Amino acid sequence: MPIPAMSISIDFAIRYGELTDSSLVARKLVDRPIMAVASKSYLQKNGFPKHPNHLKNHSCIISNNNVWKFSDAGVQDSIKVKGRWRSNNTNAVVGACERGLGIAYMPKNTFDSAIKNGRLIPILEPFWGNSKGTSSWIVYQNKHFMPLRARLAIDFLFQYFSDWEG
Repeated sequence: MPIPAMSISIDFAIRYGELTDSSLVARKLVDRPIMAVASKSYLQKNGFPKHPNHLKNHSCIISNNNVWKFSDAGVQDSIKVKGRWRSNNTNAVVGACERGLGIAYMPKNTFDSAIKNGRLIPILEPFWGNSKGTSSWIVYQNKHFMPLRARLAIDFLFQYFSDWEG
């Protein structure tokens, strides 16, 4: 006998990056500037990329996607990177980068501790641009009667991130 399908109801979700599903209500929670980093040992062994196009010849640690966006003379450029290591866990990506497995590209605040302690070095800084990077969003279905617990959680998140610097 087949197992009956379960109905899962989600009040809201937090999404990262570009949104493509227009059937949901989306409210921007916070902008997250992006940066590229590498360990000193990786750069000594593989060289220091001087332009985003040089990433094509490097091992990149892929987190959410393998297309990284940079700004070159005010023009946004997308670079498709490759690497032997992939994870959607930020701690794992930072750890792999610290161990010299490649170049990582994620929100700046992800690397704060590792940069402060000298375990990672920012690279390609002139190409980060002045953009706000990528954004985190709260998405939900267009409900007229959202549960109070969801409304309170959303309000708390907006309050928490109102003056957050990523």
